Amino acid sequence: MSFSSTVSVIIPSYNRAATVGRAIESVVTQDYDDLEVLIIDDGSTDNTRDIVRRFSDTRIRYHFQPNRGIAAARNVGIALARGPWLAFLDSDDMWLPGKIRKQLHALTAAGAQLCFCAHVRRSHGETAGPFPCPLPKDSHDVMRQLLASGDSICTPSVVVDRAAVEAVGGFDETLVVAEDKDLWFRLAAAVQAVGVSEVLVVTHVSPNSSVALFDPLLRASADLRVLRGWHKTVSDPSIRRQVRRQMLAYYADSSQKCLAAGRRREAFLWGIRAARWGFSPLATKLALEAMIGPRAYAVLKHLWLFPYRGAREK
Repeated sequence: MSFSSTVSVIIPSYNRAATVGRAIESVVTQDYDDLEVLIIDDGSTDNTRDIVRRFSDTRIRYHFQPNRGIAAARNVGIALARGPWLAFLDSDDMWLPGKIRKQLHALTAAGAQLCFCAHVRRSHGETAGPFPCPLPKDSHDVMRQLLASGDSICTPSVVVDRAAVEAVGGFDETLVVAEDKDLWFRLAAAVQAVGVSEVLVVTHVSPNSSVALFDPLLRASADLRVLRGWHKTVSDPSIRRQVRRQMLAYYADSSQKCLAAGRRREAFLWGIRAARWGFSPLATKLALEAMIGPRAYAVLKHLWLFPYRGAREK
């Protein structure tokens, strides 16, 4: 491949001394040499700094800052980056050999600015996947697949034009989760994307990973905020309809979780808020059940259905 250009690899880390070395090793052993590796230590209180200093590779740059969250740490990495291409890796994940070379080849061949790949996920010694990435025909394909499955693009799989990221404003630092999915959606609406079907990334679910840390309802709230933002900015009617359907599903699912936990007031609020975006039979049913209680709802359901059952039997 004749293509050669610096890729700035951004690795944010917070108290991940046990795994950050593995992440760095998977980068510096890539068969593509034109890399800079930016370790953004987001206020770690463990020995992350010492682990990074064990590497003698001159391509590694270490930056310490007070804890500001992963979106802010990635944005600092983007600001410090010198290369025209950006790649991201969480400090508990790892790349497989050949990742950068293969993705740059795909970007060059397609004339694209955004590339992602398939990945597998490891948790408690077991491997799940592979999880395919979008193989888009156009930007709407990427947006539809992100709406259908928010995990279709994992952050460590991305290689992207730095200028494109800067043009759309980088990561939203006000989001505690879903900040990555939000950026990929905004980028997909602005640039050409390409996917590599090969598994080139291994993600890990650890006790302090973002997958494990956040309450499902907190994650749903963040996802809904992202979806509302997308609904405002997207003009394509089919994408807007898909956004609304996804929001209705989130409201209903969150209502159901609250009802199962006995949190009836929250269940009612989740269910009733869905009405703003359309009619959801499930959300309506859950809101009613939360309002009058499961026993009263069971009686009401029986009385409502009884005449129809009798008619069918005759």
